[in-house]
Amino acid sequence: MAKFLRYFIDEEIGYPKKKKGCSQSYVQEGHFFQHLAIPYDIIHQAGVLTPEEHQGVEKTFRIYMDILDTHLHQGHISNWLLSEITGAFYCALAIEDIERALRFAFGMGGSIHHLKYGLFNDGWWHECSVGYNTWVSSMYIHTAHALLPFGINILHTHYPIPFNDEINSTYNGEDVKVRFGMYNKKWGGNRKNYVCIKDMFDATIPFLDYRGVLFGISDSDEKKLEGVHFGSTFDLAYSYYKDPEYIPVIHQNVNVDPIFGHAELPEYPSSYVKNNAYADNVGIAMLRSQTEHREQKDQIQAVMRYGSHGYAHGHFDRTEILSIMRYGRSFYNPEHVWWGYPHFMYKFYVQNSMTKNMVVVDQKMQVPSDSKRLLFYSGKAIQAVAIETNSKWSYPPYGGMIYNETKTLEERCKMNASSLPEVKDAPPYGELSEFTEPITQKRVMGVTDDYIVIFDYLKGEKEHQYDSLFQIKGFKGIKSDTLSELQHTSQFTENPLSDAQFITDCHWYDVVGTSVASFETIFGEGEDMRGTRTAHNTPGLLKMDVHTAWPKQSIQIIGRTAEDHGYMIPIEYRVEVDGDVKAEGEFGAWLLSEGKCDIDLEGAKTLTLRVKNNPTYNEQKYPQKTKQGLFWGEAYVVTADGGKFNLCDLDVVYENIDRGCGIGKDYEGGRVTIVGNEYPKAIPTSPVDHDKVGILTLDLSGINAVRFVGLIGADAFPGDEAQRRKTYAVRTKGTIGRYITIVEPFETESMILSVQAADANTVEVILKDGRIQIITVNQIEHDEITVNILEYKDGILIHNELACGK
Repeated sequence: MAKFLRYFIDEEIGYPKKKKGCSQSYVQEGHFFQHLAIPYDIIHQAGVLTPEEHQGVEKTFRIYMDILDTHLHQGHISNWLLSEITGAFYCALAIEDIERALRFAFGMGGSIHHLKYGLFNDGWWHECSVGYNTWVSSMYIHTAHALLPFGINILHTHYPIPFNDEINSTYNGEDVKVRFGMYNKKWGGNRKNYVCIKDMFDATIPFLDYRGVLFGISDSDEKKLEGVHFGSTFDLAYSYYKDPEYIPVIHQNVNVDPIFGHAELPEYPSSYVKNNAYADNVGIAMLRSQTEHREQKDQIQAVMRYGSHGYAHGHFDRTEILSIMRYGRSFYNPEHVWWGYPHFMYKFYVQNSMTKNMVVVDQKMQVPSDSKRLLFYSGKAIQAVAIETNSKWSYPPYGGMIYNETKTLEERCKMNASSLPEVKDAPPYGELSEFTEPITQKRVMGVTDDYIVIFDYLKGEKEHQYDSLFQIKGFKGIKSDTLSELQHTSQFTENPLSDAQFITDCHWYDVVGTSVASFETIFGEGEDMRGTRTAHNTPGLLKMDVHTAWPKQSIQIIGRTAEDHGYMIPIEYRVEVDGDVKAEGEFGAWLLSEGKCDIDLEGAKTLTLRVKNNPTYNEQKYPQKTKQGLFWGEAYVVTADGGKFNLCDLDVVYENIDRGCGIGKDYEGGRVTIVGNEYPKAIPTSPVDHDKVGILTLDLSGINAVRFVGLIGADAFPGDEAQRRKTYAVRTKGTIGRYITIVEPFETESMILSVQAADANTVEVILKDGRIQIITVNQIEHDEITVNILEYKDGILIHNELACGK
């Protein structure tokens, strides 16, 4: 440690010169200084540093603190800044400067300002993400722990809340400019006039399942609430609060806290694990079936999203089914596909409405707005919630989020090695476009013992296209009263402004009557989680049947979700005829790009195809070799008599070409698709040595060829595709959109025999054990929504329950 500090404080090569500690962004700089101050404090009196070196450490820490001190006066609130503030606070304590320590704890824009302005009234951090909520709570409990020796106790302090709706500590009554569709507001109201550190730990407890797992929200997958970035969470919190509800969390975490952990804790069953719960600010309403004499793992848990947006980490998903869990298995989380922050897909696809389980309008993105919880009911045979929002819809920020104002979208695409279609009269980079009028959208969700029932109501002033979407792995097929396959398209849409363009390999059906789409996700042995981000799943099967009872007629689409399998390849290609270049191109080959050529060959003797596979570069500008994934999907010659001959059937000479698994197979043995079209005659064309060109040469003598047609690109979905995630859409059009959907998650055998809607408000479900359940939503057009369930057995009414109230 002393050796590193000597290097770090060097005036010529260290931090005083470079003003940068780590290789990443400023949020990581905060982590870095936190974990630099702590070991410096540990070795401070060990005699391994000279007085001059101690002075160098102090000078270096003060440079960092001075930079941050200036930055904080802007009043912005975020996990980034809190990380930097905590790092500065630790540095101040390590050099024993109590004035600076108190400045970063209590001063303008400091830690307590962040708590007052950045913490929702329901105890959730404003960025609406599980990971950030856990990490921020960890930084606060450690800050509180560090202040106690100075006689300062913020562990139990109540801080009065500001009554502004903007997340900004210098709020002056003006709305902050909205960029990239990101709203940084507190929605959902207030239930008390203060916030405190304990709120952050208490907020998550009601939503943990029997394993201590919390479903993903916004930029997060399923998580347990254990330490983040080497910081303690509930272990340290329990030391101070002694709340017995923290004990199950500690017991269920994967890793033991080696510093703040507890050698022995009593057994304590959580009082929340069977209950329903909601939080209006972060906007999550969770329902759990209440079947008697059933193990908790077999109960159904379903979550609906509403509430605040979450700014940079927020998703555009009011009224979506955020999570369904059963048997300790999760079918979905908001990061089910994840392209990372630097890729334009982060704000051009990942966070957007087309990746959610919700009804979308005109293949656009739901613009964030406040929402209302109209119903929340905990009962016996049914649990219910209703949410309403009134939002405009637009195309997402074109090209995603702008990280550097000096960079163009073309440069971002090149950095991501992912080319986008050229767009005439495109919107400005990063701007939303083509807004609809406000659309009223209501979703009512009921959880019964055996399934989930969903009623949707949307109303606009004009006619719109409505798509009820689900994102599920392991598609098995669709059945309906009448099913006609209409077409296959390479993309969900060719509209380059819509994020639906990234959904590929789409099959379209005309459906009449009730339909059921079946899915089966494998966890554990035999699972295929490539391209999927999910965690803490119990091995086994999670089957899901999605019954569409209303509308009675629809267009249904099954498309391949835009998973990231790491196939982003900078490619250069040239087509030469007798040594002359007749076609060439350079682009980032990925799931949405291809190069085409159509070349005259009359009188030609030799055809040569050259391919160069360039590297990508990481954040530190180091080159990275890409995967093998390039193919000539089409490569054929046309002869004078009209004949067509694929190059794979001719005597082609290969030089520096990795021929992989053979013709028509990708490099993992699956089919070859380029931009959603399958090419059974595809020729593998990735070079063996990426530093050299790969070459295919064809002697045209005796062929009498007059044209060459070629298409080159990357197969972005390698190997077996049985477990690829699918986007399933049920489409209707009109000023009003109505849906009734029954979702049944099960492990082995389905309980549902049939589903039939009487109208847009009532559905009958017949179960295999002979029970008949009739569920009706009342007053969905208004605010006083109720749900009624009638249950019959052998023609006798055995249960009648009305879900009502908030």
